[in-house]
Amino acid sequence: MCWILKVCINMILVELPTRIIEKIQKQEVTEGSAATFKCRLSKPGQKVTWCKNGKALSAKDYKIASKDTEHTLTIHNAKLDDVAQYSISFSDEKSSAQLVVKGINFSALFIMLC
Repeated sequence: MCWILKVCINMILVELPTRIIEKIQKQEVTEGSAATFKCRLSKPGQKVTWCKNGKALSAKDYKIASKDTEHTLTIHNAKLDDVAQYSISFSDEKSSAQLVVKGINFSALFIMLC
């Protein structure tokens, strides 16, 4: 005797939400140098928003780049006016970090040159 067993399987695939797997870190730079914030996500293709003190930044004023799961914000020629809280956000996820810009000590530079 031969038995035929018929099995039906219903699968429901649930896509996991994108998460931040590497948060941005505090940056300390000397005035005139560059500062770069980096963030890595769990999946590529996510549209993100970079902010300075809660206000959205534009790519015309900053270098904003995305490659695969890495997102970067670079501030070239950092000035004291750039000192702020920077953040990256998408959906319900957010990461924030401070930028500290140290002024150039011209009196120490003058003493070294004399």
